Amino acid sequence: MSWAEEFYDDNFANFFLDNNSALTEEIEFIKSKIIFKKNMRLLDQGCGTGRLSAQMSDAGFNVTGLDIVESYIEKAKDKHPKIEFICADAETYLTSNKFDIIINWWTSFGYGASKDNDLNVLKSTYDNLEEGGVYILDLLNAEQCRNDYSSDSKVEYEEHIDGTKFVWENWLSDDNKKIIKKWSFEKADGKRISKTGGGIWLYDAKEIKEMLMESGFESVEFYGDMSSIPLQSDDNRCIVVARKSKFNFRILPKMPDDNKEFRSSIYNGDLYKLPSTSISKALASELQDQLNKIFKGEALYLQNIATDNRSYDKLAPLKLELKDNPVYWIIIKELLIELGLNPSEYVVDYFRLRANIPNEHKNKDTQIAYTAHRDTWYSNPQSQINFWIPIYDCTDKNSMAFFPDYFDKAVENNSKDFEYDKWTEVGYVETLNDLSNPIAFNYDSGEILAFSAAHLHQGLSHSEGKTRYSIDFRIVHIADDKEGIGAPNVDNSSHPYAIDDYRGYK
Repeated sequence: MSWAEEFYDDNFANFFLDNNSALTEEIEFIKSKIIFKKNMRLLDQGCGTGRLSAQMSDAGFNVTGLDIVESYIEKAKDKHPKIEFICADAETYLTSNKFDIIINWWTSFGYGASKDNDLNVLKSTYDNLEEGGVYILDLLNAEQCRNDYSSDSKVEYEEHIDGTKFVWENWLSDDNKKIIKKWSFEKADGKRISKTGGGIWLYDAKEIKEMLMESGFESVEFYGDMSSIPLQSDDNRCIVVARKSKFNFRILPKMPDDNKEFRSSIYNGDLYKLPSTSISKALASELQDQLNKIFKGEALYLQNIATDNRSYDKLAPLKLELKDNPVYWIIIKELLIELGLNPSEYVVDYFRLRANIPNEHKNKDTQIAYTAHRDTWYSNPQSQINFWIPIYDCTDKNSMAFFPDYFDKAVENNSKDFEYDKWTEVGYVETLNDLSNPIAFNYDSGEILAFSAAHLHQGLSHSEGKTRYSIDFRIVHIADDKEGIGAPNVDNSSHPYAIDDYRGYK
């Protein structure tokens, strides 16, 4: 029996869980994070005696409640016979009848014997969600807890009902990694019952995001309360909303140790959305300084190039500098090493600076640049890996869109007309199909996105009011290219081959 099963007993349930107060705010928050449809399947992890499960059912969800405490599940079944309740551990519970939404409310996460156990809970949760499903996780805000608590106990909650005094106490473990909980009852006759728990792991936003991304979730949002205001350091709660991709590919938060595994993963369509490194962060900061010098502090607010081409032309010297200055060639090498790659195994293209200016897509001379394409349509190798780095923070409205449904599906295009040695004559290659199910992400400055050149993608046309700047470079593994190893070629007919213009490191 785990400490949680012993800690949360009938005494606790009778006093603390068995009430019928309305949970209107909780239900409205949960509904606001999904596209609600009646009878959506919902799993309530850590459901206790079914209080929230019952009210979610009344709100139109098809609910299943899950809890590890058998006595709680029996109570829930007795009180709410029309709802399915299951006694099981969220770490190991798996079902083929997947859910549209899974919730874990009131700090019902973090009870693992180790953090690996908690990671397994997230992985099982991901597996139990339908594609496009949503996971909502209600945690303690680790930053606030570490600021507010010490290793001395602190009364969190105290209540007197019918002559019984109930006291809830919290304190930090000696290593500051857990919150220790204790409850006690003191009855009118002086009889006292108390229990101390084994401790709930504290996860800050960065750590829980990394765990969720490692489990497969594609996007993670943080809120400080049910008003949907973004999480602040002094909020008591950390409410996490994680979303599972609708598509059969992964968005991964860190590089594997095995370089071959990384390349194979890329060739199979996975995207790597990596945190900034010391080099990528410093590079983004340096380029921000250069852009602000060029535009006198107004780099983010360029006019539409349809009315002011001079603004765009001012970027030309910096673009040339990124291409020709050997310092940037060395920076690419150092960045590859920082990512765990061996530069001598690759040939590399140069840094390219991109500026996505508001309303630029309305300019007939440049709107072609906003069409969906694969880089392989431009005579680039199927084994090419692209690295893309935003210079400033950007959003899913002005970054890039991907169309993963088409990674292994042909789309009509005019790549047969593209000849690499006649680039200026042919111009842009574009898809001739209407595409569906695009995905896009928010990015922090200096984050790194790695993806296959065969991914169908496009710069997002926007009217966001701020220019989006990014740099990118491409690498090709020499041995993979020679052996014909790379992403599938489903519709590329361009020629001849751009590999000769890539440079290698000795």
